[in-house]
Amino acid sequence: MAIARSDGKKPEQGNVFLTRNTDEVGNSNPGHWNHAAVMSWNGWVVEAQPEPEAVIAVPWIEFERRYPEILTIDLVDDGIRRGLIAWNAARLVGLPYATVPVFWRR
Repeated sequence: MAIARSDGKKPEQGNVFLTRNTDEVGNSNPGHWNHAAVMSWNGWVVEAQPEPEAVIAVPWIEFERRYPEILTIDLVDDGIRRGLIAWNAARLVGLPYATVPVFWRR
């Protein structure tokens, strides 16, 4: 299965994603860019979730299906720094997570 971003480009390790939920059902702050995640390796996205209150890794396809709007941010353009971002994100998997207030609005 091919991995693609909403802009048609293939997600790369080290990409940072911001997501926006538009659905009000099960969402305490619809309309806000209220979630961030990082592309790790081999199509896995590292993100923190209130359930199970931990940092988790999910396949890109699952992540993309869950959010109607995903903004991709390319912070760096070299493979070494992208790899460091991905590695540091992967190190967080399994750690506890607690929600924080939202500040960005579309």
